[in-house]
Amino acid sequence: MGFIEIRGGLGEWEISARWEGEDPQEAARFLEKYEGVLDEVLIRELRKEIPLEEPLAYLSQKKTPEEVAKASKGGKLGKMVNEAVGERDVQKKQLKLLRELVKIACTRKVLRDMGYGFRGGEVPEGEGERFVFMAQVDRWVSVKKLSLGKNTTPLDISQFLASVLSSFYRKILEWEGDTASEKRKLIELGAKIDYTPVVAGSIPRAPGRRKT
Repeated sequence: MGFIEIRGGLGEWEISARWEGEDPQEAARFLEKYEGVLDEVLIRELRKEIPLEEPLAYLSQKKTPEEVAKASKGGKLGKMVNEAVGERDVQKKQLKLLRELVKIACTRKVLRDMGYGFRGGEVPEGEGERFVFMAQVDRWVSVKKLSLGKNTTPLDISQFLASVLSSFYRKILEWEGDTASEKRKLIELGAKIDYTPVVAGSIPRAPGRRKT
């Protein structure tokens, strides 16, 4: 018997859900149900540290998903994202990953707002200090945990959620196969980011940015 469990809370929201069964397609539908909520929280946390208005406004001007996808790969959006993220005292690889996360998160939000793929879920209210994602379906085993401490930043939370969501998307693509075709571009964008959960406080704020 397989299972997937999502529980705990991060800041002002909390969630508790569990699936048990043996059918991978049922497991995929369970992941889809909660994907939207986690993606909304990811964007909300990013906005606490990084101004996303300009990249989102630029992508929102596009008329079709194809135009959005093309713009997401262009240098104009890349420049906007680089300016939004700013310079940070981290390794170049880590900064590159953060910029890629911001670019993909903005692209996914605009595609979602256009009605393409999954819809965003309502973010539950509550208070929490940790998040746990555990799964064992067939040969897939995944355990990801994040505890909130005084040094945890919104960027730490965003990157942790990106790591959890990348697992969601890869398994949805694998388990749903051709039935995922209508959502493929959206979930492939999420599957591209594969963060290892970061150490709290590992991504410093850019100069001039403060927690709100």
